[in-house]
Amino acid sequence: AAPAATASPDAAAGFGSPPQPRSARKWVGATASDRWQHGGRGAMMSAVVLLALIPTLARLPTIGIIMFAQVVNGLLLPCVAALLFACVNDARLMSAAPQSTWGNARALPCVGICCFLAFTVLSKQTVCRLVPGWGGRQAMAIALPCTLGVVTGLCLLVRSSRKMTASARVAADAAARRGAEPSAELTIARPRAANADLSV
Repeated sequence: AAPAATASPDAAAGFGSPPQPRSARKWVGATASDRWQHGGRGAMMSAVVLLALIPTLARLPTIGIIMFAQVVNGLLLPCVAALLFACVNDARLMSAAPQSTWGNARALPCVGICCFLAFTVLSKQTVCRLVPGWGGRQAMAIALPCTLGVVTGLCLLVRSSRKMTASARVAADAAARRGAEPSAELTIARPRAANADLSV
């Protein structure tokens, strides 16, 4: 038998290794969610507070900053909606509860409305200002085909993703069946071995 490992006198007395500080012990074995709860959330809140204090301390026009922030939010909303629609239809992310067809039928108009409003505002503030006589109707006429293009692209993306997922699932099931079924050589070799034992 292997000799039992004996602890050194220093380790037995508690002098083997210096104790880790509390800040280091907090991160030992911590997951990404634990790190986000301890450090990431506080850092994000501090950044938001600092960004909110900069215009106030610099005495910048508050109304203009609020309007600019709302415009940026309106332009980012269709991007977030489109990415969220693509993510909930990704089988790798939503393998446990994939998005249903009825759910897509309810979510797709929301994405389309967000894109239509964003394209309308964007075209009205850019193209309609460059062309004299153009207004809201021309902006909506520009926004409509852009919105249809985005919605069609999302539908094609979801369709191709589902086809790839279905083909991968069929291939995985076929591979599992091939691994579970005995091969033809083994089924032929077993009776031969039995006959050889009987002849001996």
